[in-house]
Amino acid sequence: MKLVSVVQEPKGGKQFKATFEKPDGRTKITRFGTASNFLLNKNKTEADRQAYIARHSKVAGADYTDPTTAASLSMHILWSKTRSLATAIRNYKKKYNV
Repeated sequence: MKLVSVVQEPKGGKQFKATFEKPDGRTKITRFGTASNFLLNKNKTEADRQAYIARHSKVAGADYTDPTTAASLSMHILWSKTRSLATAIRNYKKKYNV
């Protein structure tokens, strides 16, 4: 699986669209994130980030082992320690080897 792109696309209620290329050449698109995230919303604090992580780490059915899920993308890109989208994507690709 390869992450082809992550672009801002505020339509359909989501802020971002991630495009993955599967080994068989097909693509998978995952839309994720809301406007209220740590990356884009400068009013969010480190305490907000920690609260999000604690709250969403307990969500039943959230699969953080699959890099193509909205849960993984949100947790590791929008709520990462950095406020730089490029750095967050680079760290995400390194973590999941995509």
